[in-house]
Amino acid sequence: MALEGWKAYPDSIGGKRCLYRVKSIEHGVPGHGHVLDGPGKRSVRVTHRNLDKLYFRAYAVDLEGRIATSRDYNLSAVLGGQSPLDAEKPAAEWTVDLPDTPDYLDHATYVVPR
Repeated sequence: MALEGWKAYPDSIGGKRCLYRVKSIEHGVPGHGHVLDGPGKRSVRVTHRNLDKLYFRAYAVDLEGRIATSRDYNLSAVLGGQSPLDAEKPAAEWTVDLPDTPDYLDHATYVVPR
């Protein structure tokens, strides 16, 4: 119904809200990772729909330097200020092929970082 509303009135506020609804139904990639895990373990759970591939990049963080200059001992707060854009090059990159999800429902896939 939302797709039909957008096609009928693409430039109206209602049509734009319909398009937003269509996009939110089609895509979604929230991820959950473990704070600590061993190498080669499936550490990231990705909830997805209507996607066939995910691209990952991992960036190195100077944890000791962040802790030394931090006033907060919460690990999330310590890491929160560093942007991946500050790094010149990712420490690792990889791609994960996802199973088909033609039903617009959320599906979970576990990813092993490389």
